[in-house]
Amino acid sequence: MKTYSDSQIANAGSGTDWLDLITRNGQIQEHNVSLRGGSGGTQYMVSINYSGQQGIIKNSEMDRYTIKSNFDQKISEIFKAGINTTISRINNSNVQLGDGSFENSGIIAYAISYNPSVAPYDEETGTYPLNPDNAQYTNPYSRLTDTDKGRTDRFLGNMFLEATPLDGLLIRLNAGIDHANISRKTYQPRTTVYGSNYNGNAYIYNVENNQYLMEATASYQKTFGDHDVNLMAGTSYERFNNNLSQLGNSNFITDAFLYNNMSAGSGSKTTVSGATKTEMESVFFRAGYAYKNRYRLTATMRADGASV
Repeated sequence: MKTYSDSQIANAGSGTDWLDLITRNGQIQEHNVSLRGGSGGTQYMVSINYSGQQGIIKNSEMDRYTIKSNFDQKISEIFKAGINTTISRINNSNVQLGDGSFENSGIIAYAISYNPSVAPYDEETGTYPLNPDNAQYTNPYSRLTDTDKGRTDRFLGNMFLEATPLDGLLIRLNAGIDHANISRKTYQPRTTVYGSNYNGNAYIYNVENNQYLMEATASYQKTFGDHDVNLMAGTSYERFNNNLSQLGNSNFITDAFLYNNMSAGSGSKTTVSGATKTEMESVFFRAGYAYKNRYRLTATMRADGASV
């Protein structure tokens, strides 16, 4: 263990407050606008929402935009139809908060444990000084030069058609989709130990998820004196599609490209892609009976099938 003299300790000064360098006051804001109305058999609603968060760690931010719409239309005394949609986009600016070691260690862990006698930045050389006693750990302040951007685009839609041809009988057809695109782009520059070891390290991750649903149900509920009868039968079909791709490279001639010019790197390239599709079909039936709302009997049957 390295020791210091009393004079060295007395002349050390206030040192570097690493936590103060990487933190700030967090902020949250939210704005909403909505419109509702209708006449006769028509009902509608449209809403727009924005939510923004600025994290207490510098460079940590999130913006979310959401548009929702609902539309219901009574076609006749028997038929009713509707459509519901939600469109959203989430933009993230991330900082490393992991609990691993070295390049995977979180910026807070670095700041708490880093040597306070080290300067955060050297104006003359334009570099971020390292702890001479442990140079494998990155200067916490330099971690703010990392670039880590994420985006999630999502669309949820649902359409239905209902029919009530008889008193107590409801027939419903439903179709829905859940579509999501998720991307993350990162770059570790030479200003960090890990980025310097690889002359810049870039990575892009993309995944697309699609879920489709089609469902048909018929339900019947009726009361005959002291007897309550509830019947329901239906069938459903679901399909899940997943596509992913990953791209990475290192050893770039400059940090200026970030992750926008992968071919400029001459390091070990990462190229990964994949796709899966899963289908599920179900048939189900449920019967319920109650006497004087006290004694109940329920029977359920379901058959499922899946393919990949």
